[in-house]
Formats: sequence, C-alpha cells, structure tokens
Amino acid sequence: MMIVGPIVTSIKPAVYYVHDSKSILLCIMYMTLWTLWKERNGLVFRGLKRSADKAREDIVSSSFNWINHV
Repeated sequence: MMIVGPIVTSIKPAVYYVHDSKSILLCIMYMTLWTLWKERNGLVFRGLKRSADKAREDIVSSSFNWINHV
C-alpha cells in the first residue's frame, strides 16, 4: 500500500475473482436465492405467477452471465 498525501492507494486489486468449483457453486447458490426472493416478491406484491421452468432459466442464465463477466 502506498500513502500519497491524504490519499491511500493500493498496488494490488482489492478483490480477486477465482473461478474454482467453490466460487461457482456459491454463485449458483446466490443466484438461486436471489431468483426465489424475486419470485416471492413478484407473487406477494404484484400477484405475478411464473412457472418453475422460467425461474430455473433465470437461475441458469444469471449464473452463467455472472461467472463469465466477473
């Protein structure tokens, strides 16, 4: 870490993204929980009812996008 006046800068990035099996499984778990949360809110607050297949498609596509673009 370098201190330049009142500003602190870091030479290394603060976060490293490693695509190992644990991080991929965590990503899928988070996307599953997030999708279930969104589905629940849509049902409770808006009365939206979607199929389980659509929710599964959202989980798969969101996980794929998040893993490949992080």
